[in-house]
Parts: sequence; structure tokens; C-alpha cells
Amino acid sequence: MLEQPEFHQNQRAQEIMQLLEQKKLSKMIVPPMPFNRGVQVYIGQENASAEIRDYSLIVSQYGIPDEAVGTIGVIGPTRMAYERALSAVSYLSLVMSTLVAELYGKAPVDKDE
Repeated sequence: MLEQPEFHQNQRAQEIMQLLEQKKLSKMIVPPMPFNRGVQVYIGQENASAEIRDYSLIVSQYGIPDEAVGTIGVIGPTRMAYERALSAVSYLSLVMSTLVAELYGKAPVDKDE
């Protein structure tokens, strides 16, 4: 991601890194969403926070609804490789859901239902 032209300006990459370090980014990028909505994509102006409207966000929840859930995602320039990022987020969400389900002794949740 940092090799994209948008991030050649160190200031842009530093802004994201500062938000991560201050733990503000997760509050800005994770919009409220029902558990089984699958992978969600927010491009530029679709982001709720003005601080990240120059970026795209791909997120998905994982885990067991009402017991143990988390969110995994990718933030990058609006011209990122969406297909690749979508596949990665989807796959990691499935893996994490399976691991959480095994830890809790439950069946993994099928988000396609």
C-alpha cells in the first residue's frame, strides 16, 4: 500500500500511522453494521469520518454473534486493487470466524445464509 503514488508523500502515510497509534482509526473506520453482512466496501466520500475520506475501506466482521465478534479490514488509496483486498478480507474473516467458533466449541456462522 505504501508504494502507491498517494503514499509517496510521507505526510499521507504518517496521517494514517498517527491515527493507528492514537487508536482513533478503529472508531472512525468501523461503522455500525449487522454481523452477517459479509464484506463491506466504503470508497472515499462514503466513509463516515472526514479524516479518512481520501481513502477506501474494506471491512468484514468475524466471530460468533452475541458472544465474540471482531472486525478485520484494509484501508488504502481509492485506487487500490479492490479484487485482491476483497478476497483477502473475506478469506481472513472466514478463517478468524472458524478459529473463534472452535475456541468456543460452536459451529462457524455462515455469512451467506
